Amino acid sequence: MTQAAPKAGGASLRRIKAPPPTLDSQLRAFLRSPESRRYAESLGMTALAPVVGWLVQPIDPLFLKNRFSWLIVPPVLIALRHGFGPGTTSALLLVAAVVFRNQSRPDGSGLPTELLFGMVVLAMIVGEIAASMTRRLAAMEAENDHLRTQFEGFSRSYALLELSHERMEQRSEATITPLRGALTSLAACTKDTGDAAPTLAALAPNTLLIMQAYGNVLSAAIYAVGSGGKIEGDPLATLGKPAPVLATDRLVAAALDTAAVTYAAPGINADETPLLVAVPIIDAKGTRLGVVAIHAIPLFSLESLNLRLLHVVAGYVGDLVSPSRWEDSGAKDDWARLQRHLDRACVEASAGRLPGVAMAFWCKKGDRGTSVLEGLLAKDLRVTDFAILQRDSDGNPMIFAVMPLTDEQGSLAFLARLEGLCRQRLGAGVAALGIQSRTWILGAESNPKALVAEFKDCLAPGAGQKLASRTPSASMTS
Repeated sequence: MTQAAPKAGGASLRRIKAPPPTLDSQLRAFLRSPESRRYAESLGMTALAPVVGWLVQPIDPLFLKNRFSWLIVPPVLIALRHGFGPGTTSALLLVAAVVFRNQSRPDGSGLPTELLFGMVVLAMIVGEIAASMTRRLAAMEAENDHLRTQFEGFSRSYALLELSHERMEQRSEATITPLRGALTSLAACTKDTGDAAPTLAALAPNTLLIMQAYGNVLSAAIYAVGSGGKIEGDPLATLGKPAPVLATDRLVAAALDTAAVTYAAPGINADETPLLVAVPIIDAKGTRLGVVAIHAIPLFSLESLNLRLLHVVAGYVGDLVSPSRWEDSGAKDDWARLQRHLDRACVEASAGRLPGVAMAFWCKKGDRGTSVLEGLLAKDLRVTDFAILQRDSDGNPMIFAVMPLTDEQGSLAFLARLEGLCRQRLGAGVAALGIQSRTWILGAESNPKALVAEFKDCLAPGAGQKLASRTPSASMTS
């Protein structure tokens, strides 16, 4: 069934046309336009010359008998201000006025033809030059606007890049600062032990407190790993009220097998494990010593940076209680301690969890830099750094340092800080005090034993000169 079209007299939709503009509205719009103002100004300036001439010399108001005809000034000014058309129109109007003034002479003997032609031609030339300059100025302004738009776009892009860089630095600093604080607290917990061998049971309570303060852990327990490679016995320490954990727990088994942090995936049922996260406690040589079983942690803390912090703290705890750390000569041998710190730093660098560098400093015996090196070893290093002082065969002091949580830029910043300390204390720079240095960047192919061997080679006669002749920064590879 079709619908009938509406009749002509019915209520139908019609396009309402705007009424045509009236003559009054057109005239009003013209008078308000810039063109009308320009021509009005031109007519006013053109009429000004005869008026001034009539006031000054009524006998010759058009300045025809003067040595210089001031009649040419208005067309030139108008041409300069408004261009070719208004300037030429003004000149033609004044020519018409002169012709009308001299119409009483039919032979035209009194008409200054040369002056009139020159006035028109000069107005045309000046108007064309002014129009050309106006076009060039408009083109320059358009190009300037285009360049300004591009510059603003570049400025916005630079601001975005700078903001992104600042946020990346803040994120990196926010990652390193809690790690440094956690490791500093861990070092403070073992500061008073001296040469005594700390046990996992002794460090477990403080370890959980550190993980609570820096890793947002709410409820957890630490279990020791027995000879069979599984957890056994009661927890060594607890935080909150954690539920018991079985030796066959799925997360614990995965953490010990993979030597990595494991967490509950969506496919794991609560009946299989009561844990959210399992962090293995493993020393630098790969010995499984214990597990941190985390039962409660905020959801926002289950992200890579926080889990990495927990893993690093557990690794350092494993090094502190490792059986190989406290062998007969190990506790008192500086090289053995340096080797252990290098082992841990290389493990973290190889896994991509933490940056690290190794540095060597040396100077000649008796130089002013000797006091700087001794102060560097005593109070200028961070708690997380480890350094030893040795002397080569000639008695020259040499310092070997391991600096975790430090990348290449951080090593450069440390050298700049050392430069400032030297100038503050002794009034001279590092080079003037005879101090030389070399940096090794720890990477995925780092070999701590090879680096310790290279350190010991530096104690041979003339090794300092060989080190100074090498590149200042090198990657420590096997």
